[in-house]
Amino acid sequence: MISVRWAKRCGPVLLCFVIAFLVSAPAVSADDGPFVIRSQNPFTRVFGLPMYPSTATTRSGQWDGLLVFDIVNHADSGDDADETVVLDGETYIANAIVSFGLTDRWQLGADVPYVWYSAGRMDGFLENWHDLFSISNNNRGGPEDELLISYMRDQAPVYVMTEANSGIGDVRVWATYELMDRGEGRTRIVTRATLKLPTGDSDDLHGSGAADLAWDVAVRHTLYEGRTSVSLSAHVGVLALGNGDVLADYQEDIVPYGGIGIVWHIAKHMDLMAQIYGQASYFDSDLDALGASSVQLTAGVRYGWPNTKVELLLGLAQDLFADTTPDIAFHFELRKVFAR
Repeated sequence: MISVRWAKRCGPVLLCFVIAFLVSAPAVSADDGPFVIRSQNPFTRVFGLPMYPSTATTRSGQWDGLLVFDIVNHADSGDDADETVVLDGETYIANAIVSFGLTDRWQLGADVPYVWYSAGRMDGFLENWHDLFSISNNNRGGPEDELLISYMRDQAPVYVMTEANSGIGDVRVWATYELMDRGEGRTRIVTRATLKLPTGDSDDLHGSGAADLAWDVAVRHTLYEGRTSVSLSAHVGVLALGNGDVLADYQEDIVPYGGIGIVWHIAKHMDLMAQIYGQASYFDSDLDALGASSVQLTAGVRYGWPNTKVELLLGLAQDLFADTTPDIAFHFELRKVFAR
């Protein structure tokens, strides 16, 4: 049943909540925005899916700097009569993100990623982690700690990667406009347009080889305030894909996406966070790892240092129902707001 599978696969993520609750101590965050994360499937991350949007726009004259680092383990494969895909190895993605408040309502930003593909060393650890929570390792195929990212169609290779590589990815630039701010931030709605530029090498899956354009609307509402508070967020959007080089013959043109999230302020400067980010398929394929819609859960903790505008976020990302998103990703963020 889906409910049983969901409970088992989310065991590691739920553990993150328990640990964060136990270590929390009285220490309000600079922002109650979401994890800055997207799906990291090697074949789909090259497209222009934006990060989960924040409604907390940078105010006029302020700079907001953010460093994001993801460690992603891949161990998925699938095949049928016509297709075969293997995703085996690890990806390390570093993102330098900067935004500037043009006015109190208009914000401009840029996201510059750097990508490493490697054989990795985490396969054995994650198999033991799954065993601890009675999660099946049946989908974790392929040799241990080796790199192979490949796709075959009609028994002919379409793409094969076996050598470690690194390089800059596709840069994203965006503009955000605040549509509504009611009740001193209690309810806020923003809209955002994102343009992905083809700056990465598509041969090494650092980019798609084309420009993509995305547009979305996001809302955040604080349910109640006090010593602790809870904020809910949601967004919907659409991504228009350019004519890229990655599995170009099977690429879709339009990809809808959206998500929901929750932030629980459990103590001064300490938040527990969870969000679900879903997207439609990118490719015309019968294999889950390529052609299925995806749903990814990310959960973890945020701590803001007192008397500073510095925050650290730690999270785990877990696929829920399909193999389109990686089995697990470790997510880290370090954020600083620079006032004018």
